[in-house]
Amino acid sequence: MLACLVLPVLAACDAGTTACDAGEACDGTGGSPNPTATCPAPDSDFTRRDSSELFDAPSVPRFDLYLPEQAWADLQKNAQDEEYVEAFACFDGRAIGTVGMRFKGAYGSLYSCFETGVNLCRKLGIKLKFDKYDPDLRFFGLKRLNFHGYRWDDTYIRERLAYDLYREMDIVAPRVSWAVLRVNDEVLGLYGMVEQIDGRFTDNRWPDNGDGNLYKEAWPVRPDPEWVLSKLETNEEVGNIDAFLDFAEAMTDAEPDALRSTLAGYMDLDAFARYMAVDDAIINSDGITTFYTTEDATWSGNHNFYFYEESPTRFTLIPWDLESTLMRNSGFGNVPRWTEKPDDCSLSYPVWGGISLALAPGCDPLFRALAQDLTEYRKAGEELLDGPFSEAAMLAAIDQHVAFIRDEAAADPNGPGLTIFEGALSELRQEIPALRARFARLLSGETWKPVAIDPTAVTGFEDQDDFGLVDGSVLVKNPNSTFTVSVNRHAPMRGEQELLMSFDFRNEVDPWQQWAVYGVPLSTGAHDVRSLTGLRLWVRSDQTRTLRLDLDSPESSERDAGIRIGWDIVVTEEAREVEVSFSNARVADWVTAEGRDPGDDPNDILRTVSGLFFAPQCVGRGDSGQLPEGTSDSGFVAIDDIEFF
Repeated sequence: MLACLVLPVLAACDAGTTACDAGEACDGTGGSPNPTATCPAPDSDFTRRDSSELFDAPSVPRFDLYLPEQAWADLQKNAQDEEYVEAFACFDGRAIGTVGMRFKGAYGSLYSCFETGVNLCRKLGIKLKFDKYDPDLRFFGLKRLNFHGYRWDDTYIRERLAYDLYREMDIVAPRVSWAVLRVNDEVLGLYGMVEQIDGRFTDNRWPDNGDGNLYKEAWPVRPDPEWVLSKLETNEEVGNIDAFLDFAEAMTDAEPDALRSTLAGYMDLDAFARYMAVDDAIINSDGITTFYTTEDATWSGNHNFYFYEESPTRFTLIPWDLESTLMRNSGFGNVPRWTEKPDDCSLSYPVWGGISLALAPGCDPLFRALAQDLTEYRKAGEELLDGPFSEAAMLAAIDQHVAFIRDEAAADPNGPGLTIFEGALSELRQEIPALRARFARLLSGETWKPVAIDPTAVTGFEDQDDFGLVDGSVLVKNPNSTFTVSVNRHAPMRGEQELLMSFDFRNEVDPWQQWAVYGVPLSTGAHDVRSLTGLRLWVRSDQTRTLRLDLDSPESSERDAGIRIGWDIVVTEEAREVEVSFSNARVADWVTAEGRDPGDDPNDILRTVSGLFFAPQCVGRGDSGQLPEGTSDSGFVAIDDIEFF
């Protein structure tokens, strides 16, 4: 390949459909759109160098990608197609060559980012395929490399922390670091750089046995040859899936008392136990324990994992996609644990605020087999708590990663910004003790009831504890404020317990940014309330303040932006019962003032109410939108006896 040159003629290039070969003057059919782009001759050493150098680099590397402006515009417009286009790639100023480039992701990180064809997310994940156009091209020995945009993680580091915990427990997992991406000299920002799980991965992890079958998201309970073949990631041309079909048939045919011995014939049960210990510790809600399904239960399946076939009788589980981990308020607390088999396995449970449904994982034969003896699971859990998941180890890892990426995170034009980044890190550090306490309770066998509101009865929080109020709910706030929920047993308004939301609102740099929101799902999932009149509940506060009460629904088109219909309720120090009417539910005043009312049909929302969101409002701000310098608004709002009528 020729070296990239800075040629004045590039300025007159016509944007075509292919990338300009490095060093060639444009001929009107394509080319780099930026005449100042320069990268020296391809570094053939990239092919020979070990991938560990890439993931252990002493500083955050930079990738430059060059492609015609029209090709870049089309790629962004058609991101959901996940189709590769040609791009010339450079790494830290040295040319790699022409590679395949596309956007990547699943529902939460790609497809849900688009509304009527418009991208609403700040950053989409990207995949590079080095051998797309040159079958011999490798980069640090790799054929592919992933760059994750971390839509749900303002810290940039949750995925790295989670994968490291798996590895610390001797579970095979991909390597993660970070990189800055630029396209046509425009900085896209800081990304998580994640190793692709493919044949190169298996060669690296199993150097003496790396040519086996690799399956993506094929759980061995479905002996369907066509389906299993569609999940095969390596050896596709051979297509020999007999061993996996045998595994699936054995597990589906095994009698209950033979499940564990059957599974032991195909998996290392100690390794599976270690995997599940980490999975539980990091709260991997969107991993192997979540079996999504449909309302009519015609389909179900889990995702975000791989199986590697080391031999016809040995399969190894590999985790994948861990961005949304290490968060207690995952919204999955109503789903029974994998260690529990409910009496009725046909029941489904609402997750993601009622958008999706999931089955109980304890009904799956693999989990039923592992749960028959939790000795190794508990042993692994104790090793985690005393070792890599100890508070000291986790805080040290956080500090190490933050020091590595802070400058790039601060400069990221499509990131959350330094203030939110630092605030999210502060919250993560504060969460570590609570995550450890939660996991310790799981290991001890203690249980708690995840909070939920029953639309057919009075919800009085009488059987809740503090763990349950967080598990399964949504709890968010501005970075500088604090916000907690707890059970109050001292002089409650009704019965023996009430819900207490305590907060300390503090300023951000921007005005009107002192806020906190607590979301609680309905126990029934999406519920049609159109035949009902409204809601009644008991409330009181430390002083007169407003409580914003909203209806959550999958039909709220701007729910990710915190925009829902509901009511502003005045709460005072005196405990009182309040009633609100569904016919009067509206978006908040600030939404109207900013012209952001999406105009959702209230009937659609009332037909699919999936939860309630409570947002106590800050008191004491001036016209500037800020609290007086050096002050905060500390207070509480108590809630009890919620009833639909």
